[in-house]
Amino acid sequence: MTSFSTILFLGLFCVLSFEVDAGTITGYIKNDKNGSAIPGADVVLKGTNYGTNADNSGFYKIENVPAGKYKIKVEAIGFKNSSETIEIKKISSVIRIDFTLDEEAIQLSEVVIRARANKELETSARTTEKDAGNVVNVISAQA
Repeated sequence: MTSFSTILFLGLFCVLSFEVDAGTITGYIKNDKNGSAIPGADVVLKGTNYGTNADNSGFYKIENVPAGKYKIKVEAIGFKNSSETIEIKKISSVIRIDFTLDEEAIQLSEVVIRARANKELETSARTTEKDAGNVVNVISAQA
């Protein structure tokens, strides 16, 4: 039993003494105009694979970010992008950065919708008869 306790103690000591140089970045993303949350906004650390999306309350959290200097960028449809430079120095540090994004109107080009009736259907034949300016009999291919 004593050797088991010794091994367990040494194992815990090794795990607890292992230093992890990683931090967490959290914050909220809000609309600059009215202060409302911007759900679904993309939050990324440029040049890395670290990133996340804001939840319904505009909250985001990126965990296990190694120590170092990063540029954090926030993007959302209908808003101007925003970015800041941050540095994670301490072990297990938590950095909070809130973003407020300005609205940005996006002008789209015109949209053209085209439709074509299927002349082989019975309903199409009846519609053609109804819309005709004079007496017309139409026979569909479905007869």
